[in-house]
Amino acid sequence: MLTLVGTYPPIRCGIATFNRDLRRALLEAGLPAQVAVVAEEADRGLPFPQEV
Repeated sequence: MLTLVGTYPPIRCGIATFNRDLRRALLEAGLPAQVAVVAEEADRGLPFPQEV
């Protein structure tokens, strides 16, 4: 199992983009890849994508 800790879209930064692209590449290679919100400021109310 591989665990990455970082940001994910809709956060706009290079790390979020990298994590999204890495997840897509893992799925395309037939490997499992899940995303979970571990900590998020409650008042931000960001529209996370369905896979989160």
